[in-house]
Amino acid sequence: MVMQRPFLFPGTVADNLRFGPKAHGEDLDDETILHLLKSVDLQGYENRDVNDLSGGEAQRVNLARTLANRPEALLLDEPTSSLDQAAREEVEETILSTLQEQSVTCILVTHDQQQVRRLTNRVLLLRKGQLVAEGLVEDILNAQSMD
Repeated sequence: MVMQRPFLFPGTVADNLRFGPKAHGEDLDDETILHLLKSVDLQGYENRDVNDLSGGEAQRVNLARTLANRPEALLLDEPTSSLDQAAREEVEETILSTLQEQSVTCILVTHDQQQVRRLTNRVLLLRKGQLVAEGLVEDILNAQSMD
């Protein structure tokens, strides 16, 4: 799961990527770390201290850390809501390329209709906790407002 705001553990980017697998008794090798960082466009960041990352970089490390656990489903809870426009675009591009590269189901929670159009192909529209519509993005968004 990738939350609205990245929460990274103290230490390096590589330390953060190793955290989940280590908790399951697995050792994440350097080659896998380099591959994960390349997949989120952060080549060369493995030894950076997480305190020295921008908001967009931290969120991409957060995404890579989640992917290090080899999830069957990726849950994104407004992953760009706390970012400026430039960082938002970087993270969205990373999400799209990651989903294309890996076979993983993704569920995105957002209030941003334009983000829905950019990142998804199917929508479940909820209001007050109730499902009110589901289907293809254009069909649902053209038929009713998400507000």
